[in-house]
Amino acid sequence: MEQKIFNLGLSIDGTSLYLILAALQSEDKPLTMENIKPRWLAPEEKLTESITELKAHQVISTIGENFILRPATEWQKTKHS
Repeated sequence: MEQKIFNLGLSIDGTSLYLILAALQSEDKPLTMENIKPRWLAPEEKLTESITELKAHQVISTIGENFILRPATEWQKTKHS
């Protein structure tokens, strides 16, 4: 897990999604909705918003139905951060 995540000004839900993705990655599990949803405790609309937020900050990208955690060196603060 990259500590830089806490300096991007993300929402609590966005940070939570990152932590879920980092945990899945450390467990060598695919970063898919199928694996995320059982760990996600907030409403599904918040999950969708968090995905958008992490994409806006260049924290994640997608390949097909899989999410990819991008290197922390590529992460960006947005104007809203």
